[in-house]
Amino acid sequence: MASSSSSDASRLANTIRKDLADLPLVNPSASIYKVPKELQTGNEKYFTPKTVSIGPLHVETQSSMHVIKTRYLNSFISRLPQGVLLEDVIRVLQGLEESARGCYAENISLTCDEFIRLMLIDGCFILQLLWRYGNKKEADQGDPIFLKGRAKWAMLYNLQQDLLLLENQLPFFVLFSLYELILVQECNPRQALVDSVINFFDSIAPTKKLRPVTNVEPKHLLDLVMFSLFPRPSLEPDSLHGVNNPPESPLNVEALPKIGKSLENSVDIDRVFLETSNHRENSVDVRSASELDLSGVRFTKCIKENSYLNDITFRDGVLYVPTVVLLDSTASLFWNLLALEQCSDSKEYGCVFISYISFMDNLICDNKDVEIFTRNDLLLSWVNDAKEFLLLFNHLALAADMDGINEFSEISRQLERYCRSNVHPLRAYIARNYFEVRWDLMNTVMLFIFTVTQTIFAILDYNRKGKK
Repeated sequence: MASSSSSDASRLANTIRKDLADLPLVNPSASIYKVPKELQTGNEKYFTPKTVSIGPLHVETQSSMHVIKTRYLNSFISRLPQGVLLEDVIRVLQGLEESARGCYAENISLTCDEFIRLMLIDGCFILQLLWRYGNKKEADQGDPIFLKGRAKWAMLYNLQQDLLLLENQLPFFVLFSLYELILVQECNPRQALVDSVINFFDSIAPTKKLRPVTNVEPKHLLDLVMFSLFPRPSLEPDSLHGVNNPPESPLNVEALPKIGKSLENSVDIDRVFLETSNHRENSVDVRSASELDLSGVRFTKCIKENSYLNDITFRDGVLYVPTVVLLDSTASLFWNLLALEQCSDSKEYGCVFISYISFMDNLICDNKDVEIFTRNDLLLSWVNDAKEFLLLFNHLALAADMDGINEFSEISRQLERYCRSNVHPLRAYIARNYFEVRWDLMNTVMLFIFTVTQTIFAILDYNRKGKK
């Protein structure tokens, strides 16, 4: 009995050892991930390809889109320089196979030939799509992506969104290696490819124009767009978000009404913030835009050319915010940027996007806040309901996991200091209520005059008819 039990234990142990040996290695250099279920649940439409599948996480073999991709491959091959054959292209990809597989956090079960074929077809499709977008006159007459007429750009718009899904990515070095085979005479092929990508996605960007990107080594297309919208933590460390802004101009307190002295419940702001000065990572909740507006904070769009989307600064009572362009594609892009940042090593992105989402969510709490953004050109909405702007940041903030330093801690404290001071709310109150009360009083007086006049004429008319 003991011998039989020992044999069973050995057999089970050997089975477990085999399972352990077959475990896929964890690749610390992975940059393309499956979206976690916590983000996927209820938001599947933001992470699932609608028109085209790219890469091994969403393989398509028999579909109308597969036929289009194969035709694009044929067009790509026709553009190869003389003497460069399809076999040469395959050899280049074979040399990149191991590195390309390592870019995926998931274990890729495709065989060597299947994987190379996938990289070839999908990579050439993307490059040919970029080329035809930049040279629209060169597109084939029967190309359904560049249809003319009522359906013009509809398919292209869906493709642009699909190519920015986290699970729908190819390693950028695969695209670049294929690109080099065509532009053998280009002096800076990497920058040329980056520029064509930025140009391709510019029309669906949540900004008026995507920021130019230079001297970068993007991991994939989504990563490159992230580069354009938000800075890497090491690019502009402390100069962002008002950390090194010039001090606010001193106020002429004596010029304000003396009733300010009647405010008894003043707060020792310096003492309050001194207690938290050694904990910069603990952010102060930002008041809503309407609350800041009542406290005298003015809103204006960022005047910095080619600004990042989170180039938000505060000085002299003015909050400068880059304009957000709200499109149907904005929600999909933001959800995938959130997934990218939360799946990546914190050293890659820090919490730059999540910090932005959290800050904007605090600013935008109801329709009054949306109105302030719209009125001050901080929101350019191309959707039917501007309320989507409010819901977008609210839902993203609920799903975001702030696990790092909040990029807006300093500017949050500056805003809170400004709002809690005695002078600014009082000045705002006087400026608003003085004119509002004066206008209300004028309306009341005019209404009274019209009522009395109407009554007098009614009495005179009655007397005139009585005499008759």
